[in-house]
Amino acid sequence: MKMLVVSLLFGVTAVACAAESSDGRDDSFASDGKADESVDPESLEARGVVRLANSASKQELDDDVGLSARTTQNIVAYRAGDDGQLGTDDDKMIEDLEELDGIPYVGPISLGLLLDYAVANGYVLDACGVVEADVQTCLPEHAEGCFDIYEQEIQTCCYDQASASQACTDIREHLGEDACAVVETDFQSCLPEHAEGCFDIYEQEIQTCCYDQASTSQVCMDIRQHLGE
Repeated sequence: MKMLVVSLLFGVTAVACAAESSDGRDDSFASDGKADESVDPESLEARGVVRLANSASKQELDDDVGLSARTTQNIVAYRAGDDGQLGTDDDKMIEDLEELDGIPYVGPISLGLLLDYAVANGYVLDACGVVEADVQTCLPEHAEGCFDIYEQEIQTCCYDQASASQACTDIREHLGEDACAVVETDFQSCLPEHAEGCFDIYEQEIQTCCYDQASTSQVCMDIRQHLGE
């Protein structure tokens, strides 16, 4: 009888602890300042949290991240859309922390757990990592919306850093960048700091403008002369 009482008490205590460590239905990240103080909604950490919430399996969210079963179920159900099945046409992508915050039972406790796991397990990427991972994944379902969602990372990686990755090359082409305009502006701006590296970064645009289109602009004539023509 004593063992039964102890077991019952332990069970009640465990349930109480679990209740204390989970968010209420309408708890918000901002309710204790965490959205403002711990995670900047525009930061790479925020992107990492959203990436984790969008991609983790139910088991990972439950067992590894440590979310409550109710929170996990609501995140997965939200992603699954109206038909309740992941991997179908009506699946939803959580775009930002505000949208994640709107899911019932996702509040500051869940945010803290998601953030800790995202940072510790490679979900927080630099700008080019975001472009390679998230923009490429986003495009098949959301098309033009992806360029708005990831505008900051695209600007940083594909324009400010002038990445020569295939993803950035495709993005610049998709966004209607005329090859000759790129050669005239970005390539010219690149030269003072990167010199020879610019020819690698803008190889496709140079090929299109100065060779395929045989532009007679001064910059293309200089490029062809520089490259030994």
